[in-house]
Amino acid sequence: SLRSPEELLSAVIDEVVHHLKAKAAWIAIPADEADGSVKVIVSQGLSETAWESTASGQRGACPLLEAHLTEERDTTSEVVMDCEALPAELVARRNSASCVPIIVGGTILGTLSLVWETPPALATDHELLRTIGQQIGIALQNSRHYQEAKQTDRLRTLTALDRALQTTLDPDRIVDETLRHTTTALKATRATMLVKGRERAAHFDSETHVSPIWAHQLLSENEAALLEALAERVGPSGDLQPALVAELCSADSCWNRTALQLWHANDVVVPIGGDGGVSGLVVLGRRDADPPFSEEDPHLLRTAANRAGQALQNAQLYESLRALLRERERTQSLMIHTEKMAALGRLAASLAHEVNNPLQAVQGCLALAKEMLDDIETARDSMGDVTHYLAIAEEEIQRVATIVRRMRDFYRPSEDAMVPTDLHAVLEAVLALAAKQLQHSKITIERAWAERLPLVQANADHLKQVFLNLILNAEDAMSTGGTLRITTSVDPHAGSPASGSSPVVRITFSDTGIGMSREAISRLFEPFFTTKEQGSGLGLSIAYSIVKAHHGEIGVTSQEGAGTTFTVYLPVTQGT
Repeated sequence: SLRSPEELLSAVIDEVVHHLKAKAAWIAIPADEADGSVKVIVSQGLSETAWESTASGQRGACPLLEAHLTEERDTTSEVVMDCEALPAELVARRNSASCVPIIVGGTILGTLSLVWETPPALATDHELLRTIGQQIGIALQNSRHYQEAKQTDRLRTLTALDRALQTTLDPDRIVDETLRHTTTALKATRATMLVKGRERAAHFDSETHVSPIWAHQLLSENEAALLEALAERVGPSGDLQPALVAELCSADSCWNRTALQLWHANDVVVPIGGDGGVSGLVVLGRRDADPPFSEEDPHLLRTAANRAGQALQNAQLYESLRALLRERERTQSLMIHTEKMAALGRLAASLAHEVNNPLQAVQGCLALAKEMLDDIETARDSMGDVTHYLAIAEEEIQRVATIVRRMRDFYRPSEDAMVPTDLHAVLEAVLALAAKQLQHSKITIERAWAERLPLVQANADHLKQVFLNLILNAEDAMSTGGTLRITTSVDPHAGSPASGSSPVVRITFSDTGIGMSREAISRLFEPFFTTKEQGSGLGLSIAYSIVKAHHGEIGVTSQEGAGTTFTVYLPVTQGT
């Protein structure tokens, strides 16, 4: 079977020494062609002194390599006997040492050096030695190609895993993809992945399932204890090196008690790194009849586990961010609702008066109708008047119903949907709700509606909150009465900063009130900033947030003693 170059050459040395009856043998390859160094990668029979002398030699110490690397001459078919560059203690007599080129395709990959105590006849059989060098060269080249192919496969596995992990923030899928790619690449038949904090485990055993089935479940008590013990052993900044289950069992009492109940002794364990230490682990194993994992396999698993750990951290951050956003949305909705109730509270007195007037009219009409109906004779002559009174009562009841409906529409919880919205209808609904309040405050409303105003993508309930707030603020600024002019227009060329060059609808609220100072304007949209004795400081801050959520802008210009103008910009719905 194909092995790593080091494993292959070690086996070759054993066979060569055995069959050629050599005292010592070693294989040297160029270490660095830039500085001419060589290195002995495998040997047998060398003393410590001979090893140090041979292993530290330079390119010039081997005539075959020197001539080949400097292109001085073709040495691919040469066999050097009793090379003078060899340590003297190794060359005991004539023809007792040979240096054979290891060649493939006309290139010397290295040299095979042999030393005999008593040289056999084949020691001088150069053709045989050259053939051995060629066969070693072919085997070494095949081994290198195999290793390169394995490295390519590993890179392909990691690339595919990266792509899969980049497309998801779902922890379950991250676990699935990690196990699927690693078990396929490493031909594992058993796999387990434990994730700390998420309290989940994924198990797979191809001996019991025809296809990979990942069973996500809560960590068992033993699994949680093993994961905690591994985290304590590694520490917050420890080395996340792969290890065999048997190695961890011998080093940790917790693992020694329970690990072999879950996994096999030769299964590979790889910790998953996270913030502050170990965040999980991956365990992979093979059937007893399968070949064991190579030295490189755990390193591939470690790289995959690290990337899975990073993906799990990203997923956790995403979940935390989503939770914060949900909480922010809930808090903002609560603030909008609270401010809405405060606005209704400011309208309460005028709304009560507005409801009371039609109720008194209804009461009077019903009393007159009852008096007329008490006398049958009178009732016959006065039926027309009774009908008139009842019609008035019905009309006033409809008026009350309209007032209540307006309040109900404004009070109802807002929906989140954005739909094409007619701003004139929204403005009229708000003005109708505030009409009595503005009348009592001697505020005159001037409308300047644009013809064929485009629709905007909006939440009508939220915009009602914005417009009512601006209208009530204008009322507060005109304590002795005044004029509020509301204008709508569309600019097809220059959009708001948020909408870029798209057309926008512009809504302006201009009052003739007391105006504001520059300092007040600079802080106007800050939460809890107010110039009123009993204001909450949330109205304009919430209005600002609502307009921003509509991809719009809100601005203000004011001059003390000359009034204030608020302008709201909202992008036009495409196609309207």
